[in-house]
Amino acid sequence: MQERQSICKIILRYFNRLEATVQVLTNQALSQEKLDSICVWIRANVHKQIGWEELTKHSNLNHSNLIQLFKNINTTPMTYVRRVKDEERLRDLQALNMRHAQAVQNAIPLALLKSYSA
Repeated sequence: MQERQSICKIILRYFNRLEATVQVLTNQALSQEKLDSICVWIRANVHKQIGWEELTKHSNLNHSNLIQLFKNINTTPMTYVRRVKDEERLRDLQALNMRHAQAVQNAIPLALLKSYSA
């Protein structure tokens, strides 16, 4: 009888630990899903003003929880926003540079034609 109770306690402890592990994994998955959702929202709204008020309103998280969540990607929420905005500015500059290079490339043959016809 004593041995049976010991085995039951061991099994109960095992299932309690298993349940705790499942809960931790579930929370991690939900946190990752929430983080992904916020990051997608930031990228979609990169041209708008995004501050703490907008982040907390969109995410339904407070300041501290947002900071904790972004630790999963080794940054802070506002640093992430700045990085996304910088990336967007860089893409805009690259696109502008490409348009400028194309305009110059198109103008060179016209200038050559004018110099030869003169």
